[in-house]
Amino acid sequence: MEFLPPEDVPKGPEAENYLFTRVRLAWYYRPGDVSDRSVADSRLLLAAIFSEVCDINQLRAKCHVVHRDKISDLSGWKKRPDRFYFNRLFDPYVKKEFEIIPSADVRNLPDNIRETLTSRYEYVVAEKEVIPDLTDAIRLCDSCQDWCPTQHTVAEDTLDPDDLIFPRTATRHGPKFQANVAPAPELDIAPSHPDERGGDDTIENLGIINTLTESESQFFFRFVILRNLTHIPLQLLKSSVDWLTEVIRRFSEAALAAKPLTSVNMRSNMRLEKWKKYETPFTDREWTRDEIAAFEDAIVAHGAELRAVREEVATRSMPEVVRFYGLWKSIKVGEENLRLSQEGPPPKVVHRQYTSAEHASDGQHVGLSDDEGSIIEQPSKSPSCAACRTRESVTWWKAPKGLATNIMCDSCGTGWRKYADLVVRPVRDEAIVAGKSRTEKREGTPLAGPATKRARTSASAQSTPPPAVVSVPQLRCLACMKNGPIGKVLKCKTCHIRVHAGQHRIASLTITR
Repeated sequence: MEFLPPEDVPKGPEAENYLFTRVRLAWYYRPGDVSDRSVADSRLLLAAIFSEVCDINQLRAKCHVVHRDKISDLSGWKKRPDRFYFNRLFDPYVKKEFEIIPSADVRNLPDNIRETLTSRYEYVVAEKEVIPDLTDAIRLCDSCQDWCPTQHTVAEDTLDPDDLIFPRTATRHGPKFQANVAPAPELDIAPSHPDERGGDDTIENLGIINTLTESESQFFFRFVILRNLTHIPLQLLKSSVDWLTEVIRRFSEAALAAKPLTSVNMRSNMRLEKWKKYETPFTDREWTRDEIAAFEDAIVAHGAELRAVREEVATRSMPEVVRFYGLWKSIKVGEENLRLSQEGPPPKVVHRQYTSAEHASDGQHVGLSDDEGSIIEQPSKSPSCAACRTRESVTWWKAPKGLATNIMCDSCGTGWRKYADLVVRPVRDEAIVAGKSRTEKREGTPLAGPATKRARTSASAQSTPPPAVVSVPQLRCLACMKNGPIGKVLKCKTCHIRVHAGQHRIASLTITR
């Protein structure tokens, strides 16, 4: 969409002296990537209202994507390389496709709104059912000659410059979109005792600090925060959510039971909950150095896969590993922030300033790199393309899974990444020249030469007509990506998978005629 300078370039005329290092890319989807339906046209794309800023060294090539209405010769457009087209849009949030029409084709709008629409936007995105209403002639009232709107339309929304251009799901009205709920039966479930449905005896108050008086609140903070009642260091107590929650619960229980607050004791880390039969610790025991070392080694090996980390730290349960992961991560972030406050942020990468927009002052150029690792530098001793079976290629690409080999030649590899089709083959120049040489006549050669053989006039030759060419429906095998007639390539009635009969024997496959 556009080329951009580095992110930290100075503003003003000085920014023109910097080389473009970023690029804004427009997003498009292939129909087969967002839905289960198969599309035979490999040049058809779905537009998206998204763009992405990437480094310029991530670019491999460029392509041309235009709207269908802007192409006069579609077959000729698709024969050219790197040419695509679109006529629909896919929104990943609502998971729905919308039609795209040029804004100039919208006629059923007031003149002032239509002019604003065409001046701001090139296309209009709408549902398929709405397109006939938009492209119809303007509908005016016979009495007042004002525009008659139709799916609750507010045309003035187009005049709002802050109106979002993203598709929005319309509000659905009417009985079609309402749920039919049967009336609930009347049940007589009056309990014999009020406490059976829940009451003060079946719930647990976790805190009533908001009901304490000012003197009780001061005593609470003085007694709890300033005094160390356990063996845990005071700095850890101030940040321990589990410990503070338990303090509040025990003080609340003492206040509800009209006990003195001095009777609260925090030396025991065990508590008995009403829904449990045995006491459990309200906070985890302190981790040892060996456990922390094993935990950090497991994090390096498995990342955030805490189930695998739990297998490395066998002395801890899964809930303890999850809780310690959050604590450990916050400690690491705190150490990083402390380092940044003491040493300052790391130095930024200094982008070289250029006097030309094409060449650097040191003679270096911006080159393309393959960050995905799609190019195989050293293939096997006997390489073979997974699509065309060729054994010679300047560059070998990684092939998609499920093919005969794991590599593809340069022609098939680039064709697969561009068009997602294994049968796309670029037309070579020498093949075109050879084809023309066979069909074109040399200058001076008569159009109809003398016949070298006499035509057969036997009765058998005259009575037997040539066999008629019958076009047999073809199906593509999803295993080898080759076409075959019905009978040799079978199609499943349930899952619609298509395979050769000689490759797989599946009893549930039936021939679709």
